[in-house]
Amino acid sequence: AWPAVLISALLFGLAHASIYRLLPTVVLGVVLGVVRWRSGSVVPGIVMHAVNNGLIGTLAQRPDLVARLGMDMTSGALPWTPVAIGTI
Repeated sequence: AWPAVLISALLFGLAHASIYRLLPTVVLGVVLGVVRWRSGSVVPGIVMHAVNNGLIGTLAQRPDLVARLGMDMTSGALPWTPVAIGTI
């Protein structure tokens, strides 16, 4: 099962078409693959993916929320902390 999880995670990362998001997206793909493998269902992965996208989308659209949470967005990219939390 591991080769399938790793290959699908890499394809998941490549499908998002961003060199800057490749590593975190591949990691998320591994997590989603393992969740699918262990649970026997795609539903938990769908929920996790929706929560991740919702968190990142909210932070990208709400710089005031990012500032209130004390995160620095001076680089123009989302901080790694919420990206990691969304992946977890």
